[in-house]
Formats: sequence, structure tokens, C-alpha cells
Amino acid sequence: MARILVVDDSKTVEHALRKLLEPDGHTVEVLAAFVQLSAYLRATPPDLVVLDLSMPAMSGMAFGRFLRRQRGGNVPILIYSGRSKEEIRSAAEALGAAGYVQKGEEPKHVRATIERLLREARAGEGSDP
Repeated sequence: MARILVVDDSKTVEHALRKLLEPDGHTVEVLAAFVQLSAYLRATPPDLVVLDLSMPAMSGMAFGRFLRRQRGGNVPILIYSGRSKEEIRSAAEALGAAGYVQKGEEPKHVRATIERLLREARAGEGSDP
């Protein structure tokens, strides 16, 4: 199905997203350190990035900006954060993220959002830039 990169320092979030997405056939990979991103993107570009905004070493915004410089708009980003909906929406707009979900939403909403973003990304693959 899809390779989904989770950028979050929480093992709880990692476990929950694996449990939610792997039964659908997705490969869930986790990257908690910014220094690994460049090599990871060259070796195994993801189909979708699930990005937390609050991380200890580097903010999700900085991580997202770096991702955009490396991959342009080619990789859809889903902001997945515990911040307020307004902060999340604002960050999503600033990064050009494909979508956003506040942590704590129902798992079926998270899954549906991810599936929608993957469908949209696949549909956009054949279109001209």
C-alpha cells in the first residue's frame, strides 16, 4: 500500500499509528531525529509524512520546512499535533500541508484522513506540475 513516515518523538503515538495503519497494509516508519531525514528521503521517499509540531530537538515547523526544501511539494504532509486546532491549521497553511488532525481525534477520523490524502496524492501523480 503506502510508506508512511511518522515524525514524532512519542512512542505512544508511534504505537497507536502502527496499530491503526499497518492492518490496512501500510508500512509505518518512524523518524525521531532530524539528522536522519536527508539520508532517509534519498533512500526511501515516503508516500505521506505524519508530522508532530512539538518535538524536543527541532520543531515540527522546522522539520517540515526542511522536508519541503528537500522534496518540494512532492510529499504530502499531515500535521498531527496536540496543539490547539487554530495553531495546527495555521501551521498546516504555512507549510502547505495536505491536511491536519488534532491528536485525540477518533482513530477512524485519523485513518479516513490519511486514506483521503493518499488517494489525492495518487490522483495527482499523473497530472502535469
